[in-house]
Amino acid sequence: ELFNSFVPHENLIEILFSDTQASVLPTALEEAIREKLFLLAPHLRDNTKFDIILSYKIQGGYYAYLLHRKKYDFDYIVDVVGNMATFEI
Repeated sequence: ELFNSFVPHENLIEILFSDTQASVLPTALEEAIREKLFLLAPHLRDNTKFDIILSYKIQGGYYAYLLHRKKYDFDYIVDVVGNMATFEI
């Protein structure tokens, strides 16, 4: 769902979050996702392993998509990144 929400706005996102602003969007996404997850599972708030894995998967997934979006099929990227995003704590 998250990837699909980016596609219609890709040109605008490239303009708003280019150069020095490139890390603003994935960081904001991570913070929003993290807070939502902590509302659903507050016991994870102090879990160091969860914290590191969550950052890695959100930031890594975002940058993997960004890097490969013009080279590979959208559905394939979403499938690969989505499969890597399954959580194991």
